[in-house]
Amino acid sequence: MIGFAGRDLATRAAKPNLSNAQLGSAGFLMLTLAGVIVTFAQHSAIALPAPAALPAVLGAAIFATLGYGALTNAMRTGDVSVVTPFRYSRLIFALILGTVFFAETPDPLTLIGAGLIVACGVALMRR
Repeated sequence: MIGFAGRDLATRAAKPNLSNAQLGSAGFLMLTLAGVIVTFAQHSAIALPAPAALPAVLGAAIFATLGYGALTNAMRTGDVSVVTPFRYSRLIFALILGTVFFAETPDPLTLIGAGLIVACGVALMRR
């Protein structure tokens, strides 16, 4: 979440001559880089996707880049206090998708942190 907040602030501060596509692509690239760093830091094995899964991976990369472009546009043109709570709603969707598709069970600290973030987002929306 600290990384997302930093990216949002950097997006607002970016020079107007940088396009939303450039900023969105850079944001997605940094997310990919962060994933690689965390993988190595945790000493996890890197498993390449099976060839049959490559179209799905490519589709996910395309849609993620488009999504980052849309989020960048929202952060550059919208009121931050309106846009930010919607940005953090991804946390709820990630918890739901992780539970449904990957049988993940979030631990109590994760749920407390998520609840805190959602509560702050609701408070911002009410203001």
